[in-house]
Amino acid sequence: MLDRKSNFDFLASHDALLAQLGATAEQAFIPDPNTTLFKVRQLAEALAQDIASRIGISTNDQNRQIDLLNQIHQQISLDKNVLDLFHFIRKVGNEAVHNFSSSHREAKKALKNAWMLSVWFHRNFGEAAGKNFKAGKFIEPVDPSENVRELEERIKTLERAKQKDSQRLKIVEALKEAEAKKVEAEKQRADEMASEREIWEALAQEAESKLTQITANFEKNNKQAAEAFQQLPEKDKTVLFNTLSQSTLDPSEADTRLIIDQQLNNAGWQADTENITYAKGARPEPKTCKAIAEWPTASGPADYVLFDGLTPVAVIEAKKQSKNVYSAIDQAKRYAKGFDTQGVAIIETSYTKGNGEYKVPLTFATNGNPYFKQLEQESGIWFLDVREPTNQRRALQGWYKPEEIREYLSHSIAESEQKLNDMDFAYDFTLRPYQIDAIKAVENSIRQGDQTALVAMATGTGKTKTTIALVYRLLKSDRFRRILFLVDRSALGEQAADDFKETRMENLNTFADIFDLKDLKTAVPDTDTKVHIATVQGMVKRILYANKLEDRPSIGQYDCIVIDECHRGYLIDREMSDTEVKFRDQADYISKYRSVIEYFDAYKIGLTATPALHTSQIFGNPVYSYSYTEAVVDGFLIDHKPPVRIITKLAQDNIKCRVPCDHGHIPERSYALYQAREILQDMLNDSKKKV
Repeated sequence: MLDRKSNFDFLASHDALLAQLGATAEQAFIPDPNTTLFKVRQLAEALAQDIASRIGISTNDQNRQIDLLNQIHQQISLDKNVLDLFHFIRKVGNEAVHNFSSSHREAKKALKNAWMLSVWFHRNFGEAAGKNFKAGKFIEPVDPSENVRELEERIKTLERAKQKDSQRLKIVEALKEAEAKKVEAEKQRADEMASEREIWEALAQEAESKLTQITANFEKNNKQAAEAFQQLPEKDKTVLFNTLSQSTLDPSEADTRLIIDQQLNNAGWQADTENITYAKGARPEPKTCKAIAEWPTASGPADYVLFDGLTPVAVIEAKKQSKNVYSAIDQAKRYAKGFDTQGVAIIETSYTKGNGEYKVPLTFATNGNPYFKQLEQESGIWFLDVREPTNQRRALQGWYKPEEIREYLSHSIAESEQKLNDMDFAYDFTLRPYQIDAIKAVENSIRQGDQTALVAMATGTGKTKTTIALVYRLLKSDRFRRILFLVDRSALGEQAADDFKETRMENLNTFADIFDLKDLKTAVPDTDTKVHIATVQGMVKRILYANKLEDRPSIGQYDCIVIDECHRGYLIDREMSDTEVKFRDQADYISKYRSVIEYFDAYKIGLTATPALHTSQIFGNPVYSYSYTEAVVDGFLIDHKPPVRIITKLAQDNIKCRVPCDHGHIPERSYALYQAREILQDMLNDSKKKV
């Protein structure tokens, strides 16, 4: 078992250390899965160091893996799935170091992820042959714990049945039999691990004896790669960065499921397409959020069904990476219609009560690819709420967390929009007619199902009061549950927070008295937070350069974003706090600015006085405009008069004279200017005499 071919042999063409770390991780799998996780982490760290040296990033013993990954990502914008693999391996490796024991299931998953990462590395950094490298199928190690886990699921199923079934005696006997088999399976696992341990320890000792020399060669090769990079012309460096930025993971169909599993786990769902399946006894449990694979429906087994406790809330259709995701929603809809309840509760909504066509309210479709605007229908995660026939499918950049789906399903959009429509504009401050028109235009855009709205109002026309009233109405009507107020300057964020805290809305209560507000000092909103103020720079760091996967905000954290001065995406704040991130240039800023805005599954409202080119590209044409000229005509702004130039006859004739100067020299001056000075001096002298 230990002498089989390694999945990581191809890494030897890069460096002996990489191949050895992969092989050692495999060899340790049966006798010590904890060591497997530790070695997999070392492999990922070595891969990151190798990549860094090839793109001009210095490495040393003081580099933390998270910092190195952030530097690499900032340089070449790693594919999201690649970055997630790096982070997953880093996380489970760290846990293995501190927990001292790990499961075979976890170690097997880490091995697969490390292999996919290694294949991506080989295709992008190998010699010419590596570009077209055919990895083949991952050779899975024999899992000695698989029988134990299956029997554990069998026991759980029998225990649930014992509480409901009338044939309790028969079930109790089956339960005793399963428990006895489990004891035998555990003994067999222990014997197998013990028999492998002796061989493994001998191999490990041999590998460790060679490690010093292999590591020295690895460091030497990295140094040479760094020197070679420095010798490249700037044009070639740019080509290299662009090529790497466009590289994707390109997994097989089976590996795509592994990626989807990890994405769901990151969002807070228990997902394992191999083990958490209907066929293996997986069932929904109270207070547990599961993604159960292959759940039976009238149209065949659904790839996943998301359960919030005992309630099915969503159906997921998973496709190959090359398949169209947009159209796959139709298959998910069929599963949602033909969902086989198997005795679980069905969520009660106004739509399912009145129509009864769909038994599960939400549908998703994905092929594991990160979202790309250029390949919109072939990437991302497509979503459709089937409760209302007028709802439109849309692409997401991530998965909703369980609590966010819970909140999403807890209120009716139709009821909220009716409240909004019935609401008057009587507040403690008076809104001008055009401000009311601007608010109505945005609200109408929301009703029509648009995803963005741009409001262009001239400077001095009161965008702040308009915005506060709009946000207040959207929250009071429960149309949105949490709003991100985004600025590109810390000073603007502080000013906005003061405005929200000081503006009195109703009964002399300020906005901040009525709704929970979090300002720039708070990185993550609380459950009760309604408005969160943040900078673009800070949000870029949280989304693209999070130190932990769990620190990255989910796509459902905000359902509305208001971007103040949204035309200012081309400006770079040079005074940024430690929680923010710097940018290479203007293009880099605009790119990441747009990434932040498009990351969340939220309605976007842009506010500006002067729309820029990238503003209309993101938000479309303004839903409402109020120009400086209109404000002057309406009497809300005072127009400035053009300057009047007075030209004297002497100036026209270019007549000049030499006049005395207080500084001891005689400059050329206009006679008219000299006369004016003399007149003013006489007036001053006269006033002194009167006094």
